[in-house]
Amino acid sequence: MSRFRATGYQAGLFGSMLVYRMLLHPLRAYPGPFSAKLTNFWCLKETTKGNKWHKQVKELHNQYGESASVGSREISICHPEAVQDVHGYKSTCVKSINYPHSSLKLTRDKTFHSQRRKIWKRGFTDKVSHDEAVDWRAIECAMVVCVVSDRSDCEAAESEVGEVVWAAVGGAENVEKDLPYIFSYLVDDDSKRAKDPPFNQQDLVYDSDLAIFASSDTTSGPLTNIFFLLATHPAKLHLLQQDLDPLPTVHEISPSSLKGLPFLEGVSNEALRLFPPSTQRSVVYKE
Repeated sequence: MSRFRATGYQAGLFGSMLVYRMLLHPLRAYPGPFSAKLTNFWCLKETTKGNKWHKQVKELHNQYGESASVGSREISICHPEAVQDVHGYKSTCVKSINYPHSSLKLTRDKTFHSQRRKIWKRGFTDKVSHDEAVDWRAIECAMVVCVVSDRSDCEAAESEVGEVVWAAVGGAENVEKDLPYIFSYLVDDDSKRAKDPPFNQQDLVYDSDLAIFASSDTTSGPLTNIFFLLATHPAKLHLLQQDLDPLPTVHEISPSSLKGLPFLEGVSNEALRLFPPSTQRSVVYKE
């Protein structure tokens, strides 16, 4: 008897889910494969067909248009205006319920995000940067030496790279004179006198993780992709060179001098479009 009860319960449960997703779900009107509207296993099945999910999504948009169902509770949108509608500050969408309320990046609370963002914003103003670009050439050279040393005299190269790294760490106090640390704005007197709750030790740990990983991964990846695309498209590299030749010398280049270069901006945007820093699908919910 218990077996029949369990079978009846499961049949009723899954049957009601299918009826809801077919007839009552808010996303039922969006076009897409019928199986995708019923279960996420359709997405899993398509993903295992050779790891070509991005091509499958493109085919869906070619067939169904700008919006297409890719799961029982998910749609894929292919339209430039959707970025502001979903991620803009006026958006009514929020992050997935799986996000914790910890850092600026992971919080789902818009009030908390707004308060924390005001403090972070002060660390990225023009006054802080002094319109100066960071010269990474010495560090890049050390990285190249480290890679090459893997195939040659590793011990000697590591000693040289080690000296460069420790020299950079040892000179950090000199950098602070010209470029204040971001965290000086997170724990300064103004934030302590503010009406908002002050930062505690756990808040600094969360935002330290955000500052390190959000800036390093999202910068190194796109730069690598840009170099790869330019190396495999020499004609585009030549056009970019023509765009950069009129600029002043390397030591005189500033962020303001790089403004108004359409091809340079186009290269950056195209690399980000082809190889987004985050390959995970963004899941958002309506408030």
